[in-house]
Amino acid sequence: MDVQEKKSLYPPAPWQCQGNLWMGAFLTQNASPLPPGFQSIFSPRIKIVAIIRYLEGPFRYDECIIGSLVRRKLRPGILIEQIWVNHAGSLQAGREIWGLPKQMAHFSWQENHVQVFDQQEELISISFHKGTRILPQLPLVCPGFGNLKNQWTWVISKFQASLNTAQMEILSFHSHRFGYHLSGKARLAMMTPTFHATISPPKIILN
Repeated sequence: MDVQEKKSLYPPAPWQCQGNLWMGAFLTQNASPLPPGFQSIFSPRIKIVAIIRYLEGPFRYDECIIGSLVRRKLRPGILIEQIWVNHAGSLQAGREIWGLPKQMAHFSWQENHVQVFDQQEELISISFHKGTRILPQLPLVCPGFGNLKNQWTWVISKFQASLNTAQMEILSFHSHRFGYHLSGKARLAMMTPTFHATISPPKIILN
């Protein structure tokens, strides 16, 4: 399959999407090393874990993200370290447009629980519970970092969403695959019952 055939699997950015999202901050036992030029925000032991269901947009798919909260000079964001999706078009677009290290996975959903599997084993199992509404629908921004052809990218996702408190708990995580351990309840968690997002093309960071 040549480059043109691969690119035909997905539309160009920006993407307009709707869905719901769960996000929590978890503490690892040990700090993970960061690439040169990045500094931790708050603590190098913090990992951000997000579960997203894209219900409208270029594709309908699920996504699980694990990353570190960092900055590169004056740019803050989530350094995306693991990201799994269950749609081939999203996988290729993530890699080729935004420089995100997407991998294919299977998502098994129950009412308040999701398990993420690759072809080898279960990767992570998360439970979640919705809390009370804390903010009405507002414009929000979520920046993140990727790496496209050995150049760092800065991706800005703009949301319209209301925020609820939430509880998230990692029930299992195969730490031998990733070099750190995640377990227990999130120190802080939130969810959006419905979001409307614009995911813009990335900016290439030259320094």
